[in-house]
Amino acid sequence: MKYCDNPDCPYFIRVNKYAEYFDEIDKCSDCGSELKHGERPEVEDIIHDEKEALVNIAGYRDLQDAYLAKGILESEGITVFLKNEHTIGVQWLYSNALGGVQLAVPKEQADDARIILKDIIGETAEDRRAVKVVDDISVCPRCNSTNTKYYDRATKASAFSLLIGLPLMIFGKRYKCLDCNKIWKPY
Repeated sequence: MKYCDNPDCPYFIRVNKYAEYFDEIDKCSDCGSELKHGERPEVEDIIHDEKEALVNIAGYRDLQDAYLAKGILESEGITVFLKNEHTIGVQWLYSNALGGVQLAVPKEQADDARIILKDIIGETAEDRRAVKVVDDISVCPRCNSTNTKYYDRATKASAFSLLIGLPLMIFGKRYKCLDCNKIWKPY
């Protein structure tokens, strides 16, 4: 048997094992490097913590929006990963329950990615979730407190719909007063 001992091989990064090949094959199909003869050594010391070094910078309900943002960032040279893309692509009703398609980038590129998304698209996930004070919408109508936050009903309804097996369509933005617990709909 032959094996590829290149630690930068895409197969090695993905599986954390060296790829094995039949004796007739001379080059690795993933990276193109020359193969070594012998048994594949077990690798325990080298662990790629690529997923641990990723930072979620945005979340999208629709897969198309996530692909658009991914294309913009990749055209600027930023490595982008999409979490939950296949699950939501197959069953879009899971989008709100899973938190949407998460756009993740390496930790060292996160600040640049946020700036690019803000400049080109105009907003980030944090901007969409933030309470925007427009004509005192974020002031509680019951106690006139400004201690309010954005309240997302769709995520809880989606999680509940997964449990009962029926789609529950509850949409709409709500705000919640943290002082008197009143929930209201902005106009």
